[in-house]
Order: sequence, then C-alpha cells, then structure tokens
Amino acid sequence: MLDAIGELLERQGLLLCVKRTETVRDALVKMVDKDFSQLPIVDEGGYLTGIISEQTITRHYYHLNDMVSLLDLTVDHCQEEAVTLSEEDSSLFAILERLESNYAVVITSERKPIGIVTDYDTTHFFRAWSEGLMRVQSIELTLRKYIEDVLTTEQAMTAALLQALGADKTDPSKPRKTYDDLTFYEHIQLMTHEKVWPKFEPYLTPKKLFSQLMEAVNQVRNQLAHFRGRLDSIQYDALKRSQRWLATRPKVPQAMKTVPPFDVPVPPSAATGKYAPLQDWLAAQARQITPGYDIQRTFNDIQALIGDQLPDAAREHRAWWANDATSPYRQSMAWLRAGWKVENVDFAAETVVFRRTDTVLYQLFFADLLERLKAEHPGITRAARTYPQNFWSFGAGRSGFFFTWTFTENHYLRVSLDIATVDHDTNKNVFALLQSQKAEIERQIGAELQWERLDEHRSSRISLAIKARINDSPERLELAKEWCLNTTIRFVDVFQPKLKELHFEQ
Repeated sequence: MLDAIGELLERQGLLLCVKRTETVRDALVKMVDKDFSQLPIVDEGGYLTGIISEQTITRHYYHLNDMVSLLDLTVDHCQEEAVTLSEEDSSLFAILERLESNYAVVITSERKPIGIVTDYDTTHFFRAWSEGLMRVQSIELTLRKYIEDVLTTEQAMTAALLQALGADKTDPSKPRKTYDDLTFYEHIQLMTHEKVWPKFEPYLTPKKLFSQLMEAVNQVRNQLAHFRGRLDSIQYDALKRSQRWLATRPKVPQAMKTVPPFDVPVPPSAATGKYAPLQDWLAAQARQITPGYDIQRTFNDIQALIGDQLPDAAREHRAWWANDATSPYRQSMAWLRAGWKVENVDFAAETVVFRRTDTVLYQLFFADLLERLKAEHPGITRAARTYPQNFWSFGAGRSGFFFTWTFTENHYLRVSLDIATVDHDTNKNVFALLQSQKAEIERQIGAELQWERLDEHRSSRISLAIKARINDSPERLELAKEWCLNTTIRFVDVFQPKLKELHFEQ
C-alpha cells in the first residue's frame, strides 16, 4: 500500500544516532560522513531524548558569540525536541502533515528511534512511484498515436472497436466501448486483434514481441495504479526497454508542409515565458497554413529558437509533449494557443511534428469560459474540463436537457438549450410546451430566440447566436466570451425553473 511507512524506511538500514554524551563535534563528523542534516539523540538505554541538526548548531553558534566552544559541548546542550510518530501510529499521510512545519519526523518503537523521515525521503519515495507512472503514460500515449494514425476515420475506428471488443448490447451498430474509454489492456486488445493487426504490422512487428512487451507494461501499470508495492529494478528496466523499443519503431507516414526556417523574423506578441518565441513562430505559421497540415522541427531547432535547452524529459517522455490544456503553466500552452497540437514525437531522430488545428483553440476558449461560469454562478455544473471540439455542453438540471456552446460552420457562436431525451416524440412535445411560453421566455431573456424544432432529428433546440470565429482577434474573442457568459446565465436562470415544472411522459 502507498500508505505503508515501511516503504520509506526499508532502505535506511540501521538508524544512525548520536548519544547525548557525545560532543557536537562528534555529531558533525557523523553528519558530514553520511551526508545527513540531522541525527536523533539517544541516552544510554537507546531511548530518544531529542534531535540535533545543522540548523540548531548554526543557531546556537550565533547566540554564543564565540564565548563558548560549541563544538566541545555535549549534544544535549544543543538539542531540540524531536517530532515523533510511533511505528504503530505512523502513516505516510501523518508524516506529510508533520513535515509541513518540521524538517524531520523520527519514527519510534517503544520510545526508541527506528527511523527518520525528511522531505528528501518523501521526494525520492514519490519519485519512485511517479517515474514508473510517467513511463507507462508515455507508452500509452505512443500507442494511442499509432492507433489514431492508422485508424484515421470514424468508420475505421468503429469497425476495429467492434471487431476487437464487441458490440453494445442496446445498439449492435456501436462498439461496447468508445475509444476514449479504453483501458491500457484494451488498447493492446484492439491493436493485436487478428482482423486489426495487419494495419499495425508494418510498424510494430513482430506481433509476439509487441504483445509480450506490452503485457509486461500492463502488469506494471496495474501494480502502480493499485498501490501493490514499489517496482523493482527488473520492472523498471522492462519499462525502459519497452519505451525505447516503441520510440525506435517506424512511424506512420505524414504529409509535411514546407514552412519558413526559424530565422525568418516573426513579430513579437504578448506571449511570455521560456516558450514564448515558439508560440509566436507557430502563430505566424498558423496565419498562413490551413488546418490539417503538419510541420516538423528538430529539438535543436526549438532550442535555437527559444535560446535555451529543452529539459531531459523532452527527450525521454512522450507525456512532456502532451497536448495538455488543463494548466496555463505547461509548455504545451505555447503550441495550443498558437493553433497547433503535437502530432508525433520521434525520440530517436529528435524531431517533433506539429499539426495545424482549430480544435485546440475551441478547447482553450471553452475551458476559460467554463472557469468564468463556475466563478460567476457557483454550483451551476460539476464539469471539470472541456475537449478539443467545436461544442461543449453541461446538464440543464433534468435528464435529457443540456446547455450547449457551439462554434457553427457559418461562423456563429451559439448558446442553446438542447432538448435531447432518448425519445423523438418526447423532445418535440417538450419543445411545443416551451414554445407555447415563447413571449414570456423571450421577455425574461431579453432577446428574440431561434426556435428550432428539427423534425428530421431526434433533438430540438432553442438558441441565441452572435457572429464569431475561433480565429478572431483576442479582443473580439474576449467580447464573445462575455456575451456567451451572460447569455448562458440568463438561459440557466430562465429555463431551469421551467424545465423542473414541465410535466410530460418519457
């Protein structure tokens, strides 16, 4: 278990202590010899009496003003009370709580010290777990890249999922699981299915080797995810070998767009941070290149552009290049804000492929809008993230009803109430009930709405829209966000009570 204190103490061996009759000089020699910053102090019976540290020695030295030979004093003159936890009561969480305001926690058994835990120890403990998880994540991202490059159409993806995982019980035309919901093991099932494997064989052959390597990764992933103990050196090596093997496999060919070199001047923007030059350069290319095109750059190209070295993780972990729009502090924001995503990374050749796309801009727009909406109207939704697509929805407080934001193909930003229960006739009846209150609803919202029965579709829609494109200037997009936020809140305030009052058969 992750909470087991033994995980932190198992490699410490016999705890080094200093007796209270020894001198400060003796304690310093032990600390320097073992590169420790503190030592527990024990009496003649081995019972804990306190702790001495470089910090306590320094502070005592300052206050003595050279009037007393500090190094010749016994350590009990220079000790502090130790922060302790008994072996029976100790847990990782209890240790972390105490380390918030203390530099060390001494673990005791019957008042005798058996171990000491510092921030250094916990950092290395979590690094041991996180390194394994990061390597698994990099491998999974690489597999997903192969799947998305090989199964490039919705039809091809659906067919492969049906073949490998079977059909949904309620709708045989749909796979039992969507691609986004696949586990790591199901990724392997999908790729190695006898009818699907021929599509991947040119890149990941031989199949037996691929299957065996990925099965080992899956076992490690399950061990880490369920906290079944730390990985041993053999398991770490298996992860590294699998990650390296995947990194050196042939890549699915991609069409590249010819673009200017990095030394062509690019007008600076308001972008800040280490990767701002990359964002500016990509933004300049986005103004000239339509979505769907790829460009390739070497790691050295990027280093020359930003005037600094890429971190080691950029050369080792696919996760460093993840298109992560959940945090404004990640390097990924440099390419996402410019309208690009990382399509492929080749660690052997040290190259990265960026793909021009507007979908990431939608995700960023809606993510910011969602954050503002939750701040303005707390409790309106429990949704935590948006997705790289031109629409986003959240529940309207009743099953089958949604408030939706959409960038339409004819360059409008639309706020809508979508009536989308499972039954076509129910949706049309609800639409009619709401439309009978049209005058009152439009008066409360303060605008004339678009009422779309959509007889050819299962759902119906009531909406309001303004002219807006995701590639508009930052100033115009800011105005669009303000309009969308205010309109959404009016929709929620007006429609939610009416939906709760509606009586209809489902």
